[in-house]
Amino acid sequence: MGKNNFVIVHGCPSKKEHLIDIRKDNAKHWIPWMRKEIEKRGFIVSTPLMPTPWDRNYPDWKKEFEKELVDENTVLIGHSCSCCFLIRWLGETKKEVAKIILVAPSLLQNQRKGYYPEWYNFQIDSSIKKRVGDIVIFVSDNDSQKIIKSSEIAHEELGCRVIKLKGKGHFTFNDLGGQEFPELLEEALKF
Repeated sequence: MGKNNFVIVHGCPSKKEHLIDIRKDNAKHWIPWMRKEIEKRGFIVSTPLMPTPWDRNYPDWKKEFEKELVDENTVLIGHSCSCCFLIRWLGETKKEVAKIILVAPSLLQNQRKGYYPEWYNFQIDSSIKKRVGDIVIFVSDNDSQKIIKSSEIAHEELGCRVIKLKGKGHFTFNDLGGQEFPELLEEALKF
């Protein structure tokens, strides 16, 4: 077996959030800290910047994501709407990966933030659980009901292990009180 690599995919800010925040989406919240910590342990980590995350488009994301090395040694980590992307992509491509970690997965449409039918309207391929070594969800008890329900759906469809933390919101910089997310790091390194 080869050496594990990691691909961490950022979530989808609103256009307003994206335009106000000068940082790139792949350098927000816990992602830079995770990258640094995993790299310190000798692993290769990729944090692709996905196209127009405030106006997500599945074909564009797929084209960009498929530039990444993803094989049976890969650990995929997604935040929020990128969890939906990763589940759909794994279902379509039938790829085998070592592990997938879904942080605050967003699998349900939020009418207030726009309608993205091509993003959310797909069936979860239950065979993913046969092709992925381990599937883990991180969810907080005080995230939105949409995220909590999405976590329940992913658990039911994929048999994921669920790690429920208290008071971590949507696992953003403000919710975590900084960039450090030690629970995620510990879980990411178990394979």
